[in-house]
This record gives sequence, structure tokens and C-alpha cells, in this order.
Amino acid sequence: MRLDIRLGPGESTLRGYRQHIHAYLIPYLGGHLLKELTNAHVQAMFTAIIRTCGCAGLPVTAGTLRRIHATVRAALNAAVRRGLIDRNPARYVELPHGRSGPTH
Repeated sequence: MRLDIRLGPGESTLRGYRQHIHAYLIPYLGGHLLKELTNAHVQAMFTAIIRTCGCAGLPVTAGTLRRIHATVRAALNAAVRRGLIDRNPARYVELPHGRSGPTH
């Protein structure tokens, strides 16, 4: 029996990461230096996303917010592993509870 070893995220995951980076992370967090990024900055990004709706003008679902959070968390975890920052400021972000329906 042959097992495939996965060394990185799949193409659809990478596509989602690119979308989140360009639509949300760069516009909301790109003005902050990595070492100065705080939980408050990341929380403010999610608050702004919720208030201003999605990049397509549609309400952002709780599921989309969780995927954006996974993207920023993964990026900042990589920065921690590389010794660029000491802790992940996305770790304690609070997102709205709920299913994958619209957040407002």
C-alpha cells in the first residue's frame, strides 16, 4: 500500500489564501509592521469586515470569517516558527458564533 505524503496545502487552499490575503489581510493589516501587529489590529480587521460586508458586496458568512481567520492564523504561525515574532496575534481573536449563514 502506497501512502502519499502531503508537504503543503492543496491548490484550492492556496487559492483561498491568495483571495484572503488580497481582499482582507493586505488592506486591513498591511500598514502595520509584523513585529508591531497586535490582537487588537487583527480583531479590528474582523470588525471592519463584518461591518463593511464582503469584497463582492455580499454579507460575509461566519464560515468565511473562520476561513479568513485560518488564513491569518496560518501566516502568523509561520512567522512564529521562523522567529520573526514571538506570538501569534490572531490566536485570541473573537469571531461571531453561528452557522455558515450571513453574519448580518
